[in-house]
Amino acid sequence: ITSWRMSTVASDLKGNLVSVYEGKAGSLSGLGDHENALRCFEKIEMIAPETQDIYYNIGLMHYQLKDYRAAIRSFNQHLVGNEADEEVQYRVFLAHWGIAKELEDQGQVELALPEYQSAIPTLEKLIELIFEELTYHRALARVYNKLEMTEEALLELGIVEELLHAGTTTE
Repeated sequence: ITSWRMSTVASDLKGNLVSVYEGKAGSLSGLGDHENALRCFEKIEMIAPETQDIYYNIGLMHYQLKDYRAAIRSFNQHLVGNEADEEVQYRVFLAHWGIAKELEDQGQVELALPEYQSAIPTLEKLIELIFEELTYHRALARVYNKLEMTEEALLELGIVEELLHAGTTTE
């Protein structure tokens, strides 16, 4: 058997394994079994780390499991070369918000503040991508409010008001 043929067989086998694990992960996730779906996606990562959206899917499973820090790491890996992926950028924000809310709920408000601070660059990137999206301006205003940055929060709310009056929003 030639080395070219062996390479082709190996590539086909790899592709088949990825397809099987993707199907299984999708089914498990659909059933709410995010832990086992995550394991499937991690197997895909080991077999074929170049698989499109693998880091997004891993991040999504971590997010579903409320392991927000791991979700952020995976989402950020996905964003390398995909900075304009609005959905993933927004999920990074939501993960920071989730960490901050958990800390607040535990009475650790001072530890929550850096998480809110960490959300600002992501929201600014989202606003840069789609300025007219009210959700991003409102979220940034909420973050500023949590950080007691009143002037910045009022500025964002003013932008929301202007966008509403202009009728050019994507709400």
